[in-house]
Amino acid sequence: MVMTAARAGGGDRQSEVTARVLWVDDHPELNEVVTKALSRAGFDVVSCQSMRTAREALDGARFDVALVDLILPDGDGLELVEDMTATCSVIVVSGRAGEGDRILGLETGADDYITKPFSMGELVARVRAAARRKARGAPRVGRLTVGDVEVDLGARVVRLAGRPVELTRMEFEVLAVLARNAGRACSRDELLHWVWGATTGTVDTATVTEHLRRIRLKIEDDPFDPKRILTVRGVGYRMEPGPERP
Repeated sequence: MVMTAARAGGGDRQSEVTARVLWVDDHPELNEVVTKALSRAGFDVVSCQSMRTAREALDGARFDVALVDLILPDGDGLELVEDMTATCSVIVVSGRAGEGDRILGLETGADDYITKPFSMGELVARVRAAARRKARGAPRVGRLTVGDVEVDLGARVVRLAGRPVELTRMEFEVLAVLARNAGRACSRDELLHWVWGATTGTVDTATVTEHLRRIRLKIEDDPFDPKRILTVRGVGYRMEPGPERP
């Protein structure tokens, strides 16, 4: 297996390098196309074709965004996802398009899930969005309080009635958007744009639905009868103060 690094240069370069990206997939032709597309977009790209070479790359450098196929010649890509979520934004890129596969990838800690085949424009947009989130760190300072839910933007901590709630990076981003827009219905397309940087139609709205399902499991008294994050039929979701506490 080989590992290659590609840098944007010459007339193909559209912008300065904004982030380091690790691409892990065992298809040489796809690797070449993706590496060129990301390099032209201004990213510093390292391409690996196995878990072994990906781990070697991770030992020698830090990455802002990692894109990982689930089916690799020497193991399950989910193992890499678990290892990398603490240090970089991780996007699963896989031919497994089933809902169960998507849910498993997100629950393992991936920030995003792209199914094959995909357009290069979509891939670059999703990487840009992930890189912006990584560079941004804490999106804003301050705290948002909606009923008994407190979202501390600086510390990136959520508390429910004073108790910390453990959310993944993307769950936090989704909840922060809803809290900023408390009382207003946010459409799924708006959430995809604000959180994932996706344009309408480029990302399955099931990604939003799955994140909302998991957030409700963590902050609702009864996730099947939510009071804090309500579904607005035909639109999306709205955050409300929730039930009154005695």
